Amino acid sequence: MGAILVTGAIGFIGRHLVSRLIRAGRNPRVLVRDLRKLERLGLSGLQAVQGALPDRAATAAAVTRTSV
Repeated sequence: MGAILVTGAIGFIGRHLVSRLIRAGRNPRVLVRDLRKLERLGLSGLQAVQGALPDRAATAAAVTRTSV
């Protein structure tokens, strides 16, 4: 199975999706605006790229990066 990129992982739906993926044994990569918020939500330790969808460089890094 391929890698999974979740955008909006800090939001209500996104953080529940990420938690469920982790419980299913997956290691999702996340694109978030603020890495500190991941830690506050208990989602630290994920492959994370800081940025937003309109930021082409950050989105490209999130899609192509194998580890962060």
